[in-house]
Amino acid sequence: CSAGLKDGEEAQCEWDLLAILRATLGEQGAQEVIRQHRETHVAKKDFERIRDHGLNAVRVPFGYWVVLGPNVGDPYVGPGLEFLDRAVDWAEECGLQVVLDLHGCPGGESGEAPCGRKQRPHGTWQWQQWDMDQSLKALEVVCQRYCNRGCVTGVAVCNEPSNET
Repeated sequence: CSAGLKDGEEAQCEWDLLAILRATLGEQGAQEVIRQHRETHVAKKDFERIRDHGLNAVRVPFGYWVVLGPNVGDPYVGPGLEFLDRAVDWAEECGLQVVLDLHGCPGGESGEAPCGRKQRPHGTWQWQQWDMDQSLKALEVVCQRYCNRGCVTGVAVCNEPSNET
C-alpha cells in the first residue's frame, strides 16, 4: 500500500489505517468507517465515568485534519469539528476541564505514529516537512472556536515534537 506496509502488517498510525481502508473498501467505505468510529468510539458515558472516578479533566487529542480538512495528498478524513464540539459539550455537562491537544500537525511534528503518520524507514521525516504556518492556522481556529467555553482550560500546541525542531 502507499503507506509502505507489507502484506499482513498492521496499521501503526491513522495514515496506514486509511491507506488500508481505501485499498479494501474504496473512498466512500473508508470515510464511512472513520465517521462511524468517530460517532461511537467516545461517548458521553466515558466523560461521566471519568467524573465518577473523581477526575476533573480530560485531554482531547485531534489532528489538524479534524479542524481544517486534510491537505492535498494526505489521506485523512475531515474536517470534523462537530466531534470536538461534542466532546467539549460533554465535558462541560460533566463538570470536567478540557485540554485540547493538537496531536497531528500538517507535515507531522515528527516521523512517529503519534503525529498521525509513522514514516519508514526511520529518519525519512525531516523537520522542514512540518508546516508550522498551517499548524498555527489550525490552532487559531480552535482557540477562536472555544475561547468562550469555560471548561476549555488549555490548548496544547503540538504533541511529542521531534527534538530536531
